[in-house]
Amino acid sequence: MKVGQLLDSLGVELDIEDSDMVTDVVVLAKVVTEDGTVAVSMAASNERDGILQSGLLAEGLALLDHGGDDA
Repeated sequence: MKVGQLLDSLGVELDIEDSDMVTDVVVLAKVVTEDGTVAVSMAASNERDGILQSGLLAEGLALLDHGGDDA
C-alpha cells in the first residue's frame, strides 16, 4: 500500500525548508490487524539497503534522545 495519503491523514509533517530535498525515507508504523494483533511495519524509499535504513533509524533515535532537535 502506498502511504502518502495515510501519512497525510495522520498529520505527519517534516520540519524542512522548501529548498531542502528529501532523498530517502524510512517509515515505521504501528499496525493493529483485524484480529487485534499489534505489529510494527517498516518500509523504505526505493528499496534502500539495510545499511541506509539502519543509519536513518539510528539518527531518528538520536533525535529522540535530544528532545527532537535537529542533529
